[in-house]
Amino acid sequence: MNAEEYRPELTPEEIEEIQSLREQGLSYRNIAKKTGRSLSIVYKYAHDVKPSFLEEKDVLDFVEP
Repeated sequence: MNAEEYRPELTPEEIEEIQSLREQGLSYRNIAKKTGRSLSIVYKYAHDVKPSFLEEKDVLDFVEP
């Protein structure tokens, strides 16, 4: 990849948009399509964000004792 093809990392506004979309429950793939960024970039910035409809107690319900 030469310097002209290099696309810089995301701006703070773009990161906030990606995290907001993830919090709303969009999949990584749909966020990538909507923002025009690669799936790996979307995952890099959104993997720590839980969708708002998933509460800790709901997640624990899926774990078998």
